[in-house]
Amino acid sequence: MLQILAAVLIVIAAPAATRTSVPVAYTCEVDGQSGRLEVQYETFDMSGQPADLPRDTLRDNIAAGAVKVFYKGTLHLDTQHYVLSGEDHIAEFTDVATHERFLMHLLRENQSLRMTRDPLGAGTPVYFCTDD
Repeated sequence: MLQILAAVLIVIAAPAATRTSVPVAYTCEVDGQSGRLEVQYETFDMSGQPADLPRDTLRDNIAAGAVKVFYKGTLHLDTQHYVLSGEDHIAEFTDVATHERFLMHLLRENQSLRMTRDPLGAGTPVYFCTDD
């Protein structure tokens, strides 16, 4: 029994693969309000190992199913504040004051980020952010 416990402790204590969280920031215009989007993301290959890829290749690697990108962050507007988390191109935004939640489709295009609110809805608004 003691040997099994020792083996379990060794597995738990073994160092995991190093994960790197990458910070990015954008300046955004949303419904006439200016704001700042700050996000940290981590990229993993399909075996679950951290993947260190250039930012400009993420879109193609996600589309190819080669990686998973997980992120979290905040969007501060003139009169509103949101927290967000997501995977690949879909993020869930939550209004900190009202707790209203909605989905955004995020797509990086060159030095811009296109955010489409409620991507499956009719007449969905599209917002643009630029790299800081």
